[in-house]
Amino acid sequence: MRRRIPGVTGGRAPFRIAPKDRLHLLFVVSRPTDAGSDRPLLTPAPAPISPGPTPTAATPTPRPNSGNLPPPREAGFFGRRRELWDIERWLAVPLGPSGCTRRITITGFGGQGKTALAQEAGRWLVRTGLFQAAVSVDYAQPQGAPVAVAIATIASVLGETLSDAAAATRALAATPTLAILDNLEALPPADLRALPPADLPCSEAGGSRLLLTTRSPDLDHPDYRPEGSHAHRHIPLAGLGSILAPEDALDWYAALTRLPPAPSIAPPSREALVGLFHRVDFHPLSIAVLAQQLKARTPADLGERLQAILAQPVPEAVVAEGTPRSLIASIRLSLDRLDSEQRRALRQLGVFEGGAMEDNLLAITGLDPDLAWPRLRAQLETAGLIRSEAIPGVVPPYLSFHPTLAPLLWAQLDPEAQARLAEAHRRRYHALAGYLYNADPKTPDQARAIARRELANLRAAVDRALKAGDPDAVSFVYSVNRFLHAFGQGREAAALTERAGQLGGKRGSQAWYQAESNRGEQLLAQGRADAAAQVFEDILTGLRDTRGEAPSGRRRCSVSAAASEPAAGRTGPRRAIGRASPWSRRWSRPTRSSAIAARCTRTWPMC
Repeated sequence: MRRRIPGVTGGRAPFRIAPKDRLHLLFVVSRPTDAGSDRPLLTPAPAPISPGPTPTAATPTPRPNSGNLPPPREAGFFGRRRELWDIERWLAVPLGPSGCTRRITITGFGGQGKTALAQEAGRWLVRTGLFQAAVSVDYAQPQGAPVAVAIATIASVLGETLSDAAAATRALAATPTLAILDNLEALPPADLRALPPADLPCSEAGGSRLLLTTRSPDLDHPDYRPEGSHAHRHIPLAGLGSILAPEDALDWYAALTRLPPAPSIAPPSREALVGLFHRVDFHPLSIAVLAQQLKARTPADLGERLQAILAQPVPEAVVAEGTPRSLIASIRLSLDRLDSEQRRALRQLGVFEGGAMEDNLLAITGLDPDLAWPRLRAQLETAGLIRSEAIPGVVPPYLSFHPTLAPLLWAQLDPEAQARLAEAHRRRYHALAGYLYNADPKTPDQARAIARRELANLRAAVDRALKAGDPDAVSFVYSVNRFLHAFGQGREAAALTERAGQLGGKRGSQAWYQAESNRGEQLLAQGRADAAAQVFEDILTGLRDTRGEAPSGRRRCSVSAAASEPAAGRTGPRRAIGRASPWSRRWSRPTRSSAIAARCTRTWPMC
């Protein structure tokens, strides 16, 4: 019996079961199509039955399956049968005196499919009922303290209020959850060292487990050593097959070929495809990029061009990111058919931090939204380099980048182009920060959904503004700090406030006023009401000294809540805060940043 690979001409591959795959057939054939009848392939031994109360109508019902994992890619998931089998077997079955495996780390170069494997395992294990929820925490974008980000994400998925790691551990003990910590290589060394000790109790909580993805297997912690323990397991990923066993790669290519647009040339032969994929070491993301080119170019043409690109030197910045040379060559190959203007515009995607709202992307790069961009976006999405996410109540989608894309494109820009692009990025996101600040009281769900996804870009832009000594940087910090506080990132807000204070300017100036206001609100957020009251009192004094009259308000700051609390022996500071809470009419005239935000109101429509 022989099978035919869709989209591949030439010989027909014999249907053989490789020795390494015979053990995995149970996993493949046991995935039922009826979600209601799914059961874990392997389940822990049942605990002894103990007498308990008779169930009544008041007995709580189990929490429904939930999570924040993205939907599967349209092309599907291919290969990695052994890895999926190991993950389920290790997490479900006691394998030693310590019980089941509690932590699994997936490692490999960028584009090897670490995130895809972790998400596929999460969806499958939630579907089978081994876990009630799967929580994915992506560290590819700078978001703040990693432990705080993980706690906030777990709280959002489980629908609970979690104040610290201990509260998160209790919640995970009550709800069996698979926590996926993704792209740990993006964390600074200090944060990476602090993460394993904080997450260790969470992985030991009840039926919850921990799944990590990173490029390096060394997490510098004894409980996360790559070998010698049942509690922690390590899965290294290589290519999606080999010359002797290319079926997974060919199936992956065939699924990508079925997606639009239709090929304009005859399908290549099996032998030609295997030879081409061997040039890129069967790297999954490289195959996805090549699949788009194979719709219009022959394997022989691509092979020659690929060989020439592989012989060229690789930028040091890209090598530092751990990006395989095959992926660099494949992406460069995909740029060959673009004209110089389109190629220049596409490379400008490198300025973004992990992704961007589509309208911001088009405004900064100058890509034509009607001609060039739709075709480029379709190619990037099909290749898995970007993913589109719709935000309820917001018109433009958010486009999330693969972690390898932006550094690769940024390294191909000359310093002058990088400087121009960084300036355009800073101005655009300064305007977005002002817009979101004003929209937050009216449409908080939409404004904070945008701010959460664009936070890495906002922080990068405000950092550039502070380094450049931009006179509007203080107001930029004020707008961004609103969302940093809302997302529980007080440490980051305090650091920005301190830097903005150095640009405060002359006493009584607008920059001074905003810097001091930032400092007062930061103190109040830390619970230091006395110190905050002194800052606000000093603001009033400074404005009186420079204007000769006390300011009258046009809007109240966030400290009004503290001023309205019961006195409890601290009436003095609260009265001072209450007097300082109205903002000065002196600043009621539109500033440059607010004028920009007003002009951009049409750009970020919310329904």
